[in-house]
Amino acid sequence: SGDAVDVVLSSDGNTAFLADLNSGLQIVDISNLSSPSLHSTLSTSGEAWSITLSADGTTAFVADGESGIQIIDVTKLPSPSLISTYNTPGWASDVRLSSDGNTAYVADGDSGLQIIDITDFSNPSLISSLDTEGFANRVALSADGNTAFVADWDSGLQIIDITNHSRPSLLSTFDTPGFATDVSLSADSNTAFVSDDDSGVQIIDTTNLARPILVHSVNTPGYAVDITLSSDGDIAFVADNTSGLQIVNLPDRNVQLVGDLSITSIDLFDNISSTRTITPVFDLSAPDRPVLPSEYSDLILLNQTSRSSGFSLEGTAEPMGSVFIRLGFSTWTVDVDQDGSWYFDLPTSSIPLDSSDYQFEFTAIDSTGNRSNTLNVPVIVDSKSPSFLSVNGVLFGDNAISPLDLENSLVINGDSDLDATTIELSFFGEVYSTVPD
Repeated sequence: SGDAVDVVLSSDGNTAFLADLNSGLQIVDISNLSSPSLHSTLSTSGEAWSITLSADGTTAFVADGESGIQIIDVTKLPSPSLISTYNTPGWASDVRLSSDGNTAYVADGDSGLQIIDITDFSNPSLISSLDTEGFANRVALSADGNTAFVADWDSGLQIIDITNHSRPSLLSTFDTPGFATDVSLSADSNTAFVSDDDSGVQIIDTTNLARPILVHSVNTPGYAVDITLSSDGDIAFVADNTSGLQIVNLPDRNVQLVGDLSITSIDLFDNISSTRTITPVFDLSAPDRPVLPSEYSDLILLNQTSRSSGFSLEGTAEPMGSVFIRLGFSTWTVDVDQDGSWYFDLPTSSIPLDSSDYQFEFTAIDSTGNRSNTLNVPVIVDSKSPSFLSVNGVLFGDNAISPLDLENSLVINGDSDLDATTIELSFFGEVYSTVPD
C-alpha cells in the first residue's frame, strides 16, 4: 500500500517481510508464489527503509528513518507487535545484526554508524557510534563480524574496525567516483561490491583493510542504488533505478597478472616477423594520499587576503604522478615533480562567496593511473572585515602625551568583535599587537 524499498524472506521461504516506507512493515504470505496474500501490516512511526530478521525469524528490526530502529515481534504473523523503539540521532536507513544477535549496527545518515546493544529487545541501548564523513546509507558486516563496511554516499566506502564495540575506529576510506548507495561482500569478505549511483558498480579489493584497491568498474545504464550477489558470488543483481534490474556477470577476481607479452606481426601474404618479447610491469597498488603542511592538514581558512591576492598550497605525493583537487564544483589537476613535491594556486574567482560548509578534496594519481583514497580537509570562508573596534575613554586623559605620561607604561584598552583574534596598533612607526580576552 506504500512504497516497498526492501524485502527479506523467512528461512522457509514462505513469508516476505517488506519495508514499505510510510506504510511500515508489510508481512506477505508467499507460500503460493502465483497468489501472494497479505498476512498483516504494522505501521511504524517513521519511514521503513530496511528490514533485518533475527536468526530465529521471530523478530524484525526495521530501520525507520527519523524514528531510529523499530524492534517488532513477528512470532504471530497475522498480528505483529512493537516491542520497542530506539531513536537514533540521525536517519536510520539500514540495520544489520551481529552473529550472536546481541548487537545492531545502524547506518544512520549524517550520524554515521550507530552500535546498539539489543541483548534485551525491550530495552535497547547505545554502545557507541562513529560519525562517518558522508551520509551512512547502508552497512555490511564481514564474515568474522570484526569489520563494518559503510556505503557513505558522497564519501564512498568507509571501512570500520568494530572488534571493540565500545571503540569503533576508521580503518580506511575508498572514495568512489559516484555516490555509494549500497555494499555487498564476497563470502570471504575480501572483495566489496559497491553500487555507486551513476558510476555503476565498483569492485574493491579489501584484503588489506587499511588500503582498499579498485580492481574493476562495471558501468550500468541507469543509477545503481542497490546490489545483491548470487550464492556463488559470480553474478551481481543490481537495482538500477530507471533502468530496472541489471544482471551482471562479475569478472574473475583471481586473475594473476604475471608473465611476458609477446608481439608478432603477420603481413598480407602470411609472412611472420620475428617475435618481440616484453616483460610488462603491473602496478595495481594505490598510492598514498597527498600530504599537506601541518597548518593545513585539519582546516583551511580562506580570508579577505585570499580573496584579494589568491591562496597557494603545496604538499607532497608520489613522484611523477599528479594530484586531483576539488573545491565545490571546481576541479584542478597539478603535476608532482620527481622529488614528490606539488604546488597549487587557487584562483580568486574560485573562492566561494558565502560561508557555507565546504571542503577541499585531494587525490593522488600515480603514473599508471591508480588513485589514492581522498584526503578531505574542511574549509572555512571568512572574508568579512571585523566591523567593530572602539577605544575606551579619552586616550591619556586629554588625547595628548605629556612627559608625565611617559613615566609609566602607556595603556590603551577597548572592545572589538567577539571573533577578533589580534588587535594591532601602529604608533610612531612601530607596530604593536595584543590578543583580545
